[in-house]
Amino acid sequence: MGRCCRSACRRCILTRIAQVVPNVPTFAVDDGFAYAIPDELPNIAVGSHVTVPLGGRKVKGWVTSVRSGDPKRTLKSILAVSGDLPHFDEALLETLRWTALFHVAPMSTLLARSGPPNIARLKTDVAPTSARPAGEATATYIVTGAPYRETLSKLCRPVVAAGDNVLVVCATAEEVQLYATGLEASLDQPVLRVGSAIAARTVTTAWTIAATTGGNVIVGTREAALWPLGRLGAVIVVEEGRRGMTSPQTPTWTVRDVVLHRGEIEKFRTWFVGPVPTVHALAAIPNLVGADKRAWPLVEVVNRFDEPPGTGPLLGASVRAIRNVCKRGGSAFVFVNRRAYAPVFRCLTCKELRRCPDCGAGAEKGDLCSRCQASLGGCPSCGGRTFEPVGAGIGRTIEILRRSIGDAVGVAGSNAPVIVGTERDIPPIGSVDLVLIVDADGMLLAPHFRADEETMRILGRAAASVRRGTGNRTVVQTNQPGDRVITALRSGRPVPLLREILNERRDSGFPPSGAVIIIKTSSTSAAIESELLVLGERSGATVLGPVPVRDGQRWLIQGRDLHRFKLALRGVVGGWRDSDVKVRIDVDPIDL
Repeated sequence: MGRCCRSACRRCILTRIAQVVPNVPTFAVDDGFAYAIPDELPNIAVGSHVTVPLGGRKVKGWVTSVRSGDPKRTLKSILAVSGDLPHFDEALLETLRWTALFHVAPMSTLLARSGPPNIARLKTDVAPTSARPAGEATATYIVTGAPYRETLSKLCRPVVAAGDNVLVVCATAEEVQLYATGLEASLDQPVLRVGSAIAARTVTTAWTIAATTGGNVIVGTREAALWPLGRLGAVIVVEEGRRGMTSPQTPTWTVRDVVLHRGEIEKFRTWFVGPVPTVHALAAIPNLVGADKRAWPLVEVVNRFDEPPGTGPLLGASVRAIRNVCKRGGSAFVFVNRRAYAPVFRCLTCKELRRCPDCGAGAEKGDLCSRCQASLGGCPSCGGRTFEPVGAGIGRTIEILRRSIGDAVGVAGSNAPVIVGTERDIPPIGSVDLVLIVDADGMLLAPHFRADEETMRILGRAAASVRRGTGNRTVVQTNQPGDRVITALRSGRPVPLLREILNERRDSGFPPSGAVIIIKTSSTSAAIESELLVLGERSGATVLGPVPVRDGQRWLIQGRDLHRFKLALRGVVGGWRDSDVKVRIDVDPIDL
């Protein structure tokens, strides 16, 4: 359009207006406020990190839209811009907005996660790369228990060759270094490393490079899934079901869900790699590769029922297996379900596992069920009143093993040939000769609807840490050798069991076929309870609670679709927090 010849033309004097969401963690500012863009800040765009006046003070915020407006409208002006680069574009903003709505979180808490730890400065000799041409959104799950180096290299190479960025997301900082080092050797190029354990300056530099150039491989923890990544051509998620893939703080967003949603909007390829998919992944990802192949080496089951009472948590066959591995110079990992005490007991008379007679959950110490508070009584099979622990914590297990094999036993990080640890200590894929599962029953009898899925995921991952070779195997101690999870573990093919669980969830309305929300408040009142019941009635959700917990009260909300409930909940949570009530909202929680 040509230059207008009339300086008083209305089109020529329209004011540029930015909608800014202040960095204030409340739903009240989610829609943002309008500010005039001064002439001295012409480069303000969607995603710019700015300083604005708000309520008599200066606050940081993010620009979510830019438009032209009526010059007669009096608006406060943006005061300053931080950094040279926007923290997100319109496509990434759509994913951030969806995540905030899905997890009932203020927008500012998600917008803050898209930026680097320090102010990003663009070097004058670096020209931002051009936008990536629109691609096709595809999602594939590669079911494998083999070391990931070859798979990751094969997936990354064509993306980088096309000049696009590829993001590899893993669960821990240690794995960031492991996979990045392997990819550097395979691809013969530097790899950007990002994560909370890496220096802020280094992470900010990586953020800047990834946001402005193409042909990069970025390996990071879950935070990188919310980054602007320039020419993003693919995302690879390693073991999407790990706890490290879900934010422990609210909003409790999950890498899997964010990456899948983002891929649909930005049109890039997503790959998921790991030995055991989650039920959510099976429901959302249509393409599975390798599901018909064995994902880990041999699994041997030792039936605890055949052992006499009083034998202790480690059976003779298990100790002999560890001793033999040590004699041949091998390594072993001993998995315990808890760091402290045993989660399951069995009757000393008949050896049946102790369960709650009402809900069937595994029973711990005491006379009441930890899940439903029902009276446990004696053994439901024989009436016996004496029980022994089935499993053991890390300390007790190490003590028992040292009696047989001496100082060859230690905790994670000790470099001992035999390591005792929990889920967080499971070794990398294909790195040990033997894995011993001390107590599978405590996991199978866990008091929540995810018990079978979680047991399959954790034990499958532990079994996949065994390297293939003669004599290498996983040994599982259990009182329930015929359990469907144990059967699937022995077969090395977890997908048929997970599909069975998915079908059960569809019938019951549990996630992913339904929705569950946990709401915790530091205190309760008749008003809070009344508001929740009204919201549930209006939205068709079931409201259960409150139940006293250590730090307050807890409600469980369940329904086939809780979208209406979530929208209404946003309107009342702010009032609770204004009354100094601490509120935590956990959508689709890992633990119930």
